[in-house]
Amino acid sequence: ADESLMPDRVMEQAVDVQEAYRFALAMPEHLEDVPCYCGCVGIGHRNNADCYFKPGSTLEAPIFDEHALFCVVCVDITQVVMDMVDSSA
Repeated sequence: ADESLMPDRVMEQAVDVQEAYRFALAMPEHLEDVPCYCGCVGIGHRNNADCYFKPGSTLEAPIFDEHALFCVVCVDITQVVMDMVDSSA
């Protein structure tokens, strides 16, 4: 994904968090069918993609959610999806 779209706050995080946000931006469709188990459903998240993007976000104009910046569970779920996508390629 284009790093110029990433907020500075994301780019200041650990590499695994940066990779998760890049993946979410590049391939959100892979996260939209994956539930998140961190409890973020309580803040309105419907799937793992919602941990990275706010409602109204589009690929052309992403509106980033900072939830995954601080949630290891969200990032771990995304890493599993990334591994699954890599292994199926």
